[in-house]
Amino acid sequence: MSFFGRPPIDEAPETSQVLIQTLYEAPQTCHCCRNWSVDPGASLEEENKALVARMRKNYSEGRTMSLDSVVIQNASLKQTVREVFEGYKGMKPSMKKFLLHDLLLEELQKDMTEVELLLANKSITYRRLWAIFQPGERAVSTKDGVHEFFVINYCDYKESHMEIHAKYVDWDGTSFGYANKTLRVDKFAGTRHIAELEVFPASFHPLKKELELQAIARGKKFQTLGLGHQHKAYDGLVKYTVGRRKVTKSMKGRIVLDKVAYMRETGKDTELVALTAGAIMPDIDVGDYEHVRPAQISAQTMINALEGDIQFDKVASKIKARRSLNRKSQDLTDDQLMLCSATVHGFFLELNRWAKFEVESVKDIEWDDEVFSTLLLPEGYKTLMLSFVHGQEGNMPQTKELEQSRGLGLNILLAGRPGTGKSFTVEAVAEHTRRPLYRLSAAELGENAKAVEERLQMVLELSEKWDAILLLEDCDGFLQDRAIVGVALRLFDFYKGLMFLTSNHPEAIDSAMQSRINLRLNYPDLNASFRENIWKQLIWSLGQANTLSNDDFAKLRAIEMNGRQIKNVAKFAVLFATREREAFCMQHIELVLEATHNGLSS
Repeated sequence: MSFFGRPPIDEAPETSQVLIQTLYEAPQTCHCCRNWSVDPGASLEEENKALVARMRKNYSEGRTMSLDSVVIQNASLKQTVREVFEGYKGMKPSMKKFLLHDLLLEELQKDMTEVELLLANKSITYRRLWAIFQPGERAVSTKDGVHEFFVINYCDYKESHMEIHAKYVDWDGTSFGYANKTLRVDKFAGTRHIAELEVFPASFHPLKKELELQAIARGKKFQTLGLGHQHKAYDGLVKYTVGRRKVTKSMKGRIVLDKVAYMRETGKDTELVALTAGAIMPDIDVGDYEHVRPAQISAQTMINALEGDIQFDKVASKIKARRSLNRKSQDLTDDQLMLCSATVHGFFLELNRWAKFEVESVKDIEWDDEVFSTLLLPEGYKTLMLSFVHGQEGNMPQTKELEQSRGLGLNILLAGRPGTGKSFTVEAVAEHTRRPLYRLSAAELGENAKAVEERLQMVLELSEKWDAILLLEDCDGFLQDRAIVGVALRLFDFYKGLMFLTSNHPEAIDSAMQSRINLRLNYPDLNASFRENIWKQLIWSLGQANTLSNDDFAKLRAIEMNGRQIKNVAKFAVLFATREREAFCMQHIELVLEATHNGLSS
């Protein structure tokens, strides 16, 4: 049995001398093993010693040799060590209290004395960082104002920083488990207060108890957010990637939390191990490197060995760990809740992107039950549309035999010039029916049949899974190409959800596609009465006190503008008034109209 994994010495019998044999590093005779001798330059003579201390060459700190590993050869002593470290997978810096005190004292006494003096002042040097990151202890890290807890596994010095390898609790869509996380502390000169480090042991945080309670509460929320897919409101930091660039933005909008879909679509799997006590116990390396015979390994493995980078098979261990996960509902302990991830994964509907969201910024949706009633449409449109929508909801198949049935979805085409309220209608329907709105333009689907098929297949699957309303805007842009139309028809035939399509030029849509439309609503250009009502509703919805009179609205209704243009003018006029700290009035609208080359009618 050896600590820190070096080539073994044959086990000594029970009658071996209770003495310590010191061995020194000798020249290597192969690439995978390190040789040892009684003294530098001498050959190794086997001795019946209970303990063997191996000293390797060291060219730092003014020393020539430093302790490499300890080999325990006495059978009784081995059993004692097993009992002392029962359940442990690692060794803490406090190992000086162990029965090998005399052996380790000479090696560690100077370091431990320095560490004790630093810790008395709650400070540490970069060189002694290893001493505060004890395996099995909790560490706290703060990023973007969010405090997260982790369990330390081990730490490792790199050229410009120290890596702290830790574990936390995450969700893979079916189960909770421990995931790996690599934290870092950048190299620094002199001493630093421990609580000022990028990551440090939780015991040094002045608000430790308060942060633990907050983390437990957040963990409970994380646990509930992991169940199935959920439609939520969000107002906080959104993290996503564009190509290779990582983006972090503060945004507000609606999201769908779905870890399974996130992993599938992004290819970012979450590798977990079971929530057992042993999974977060520190690692003790009690094995030795085995001598590798050249005939048993490949040429590439030999090259790796020569480079000091012998690779072990990690795939089997990952599979074994995942199989051991409990796939049933799990009740997490407070310690596990405290370690839960501070982020969840899903789809940001406003961006059409997969992203990470802060748990604490996820909220329940406050539905606007008035938005549909304020929708300005020709008489009868709203009643007709709702009858189709609610009729489709009540006629979905409930048996597996009908899963492959065609034509079970509902396709509604909204046709009209830009700014006549087509997209706003769909937004109002989604709000009224309390369903996610998944919207995308023809340009987002791709430029050729293959790209369109891949993208559209994913969109339809997710829309159906989330019970979302799908909105394909400006569909005439891609429903003219016969190859793309063929793909779309095949996929639409098996879609069981509700889909709206908007078009500025419905006559350009392929006739085969038009035959799949269940309902077509034509949106006329806005007349003066509609324009006046849009102005009033928009200004009222912006929540800005104003001095607009009936005469002012009479002037505004006379301007030939579509709904989108009215919305933009009203928004910028309100922003201008707010910036000038003035009551919103007609003058602000006139200034924006003049700047945008729209004039008032005489």
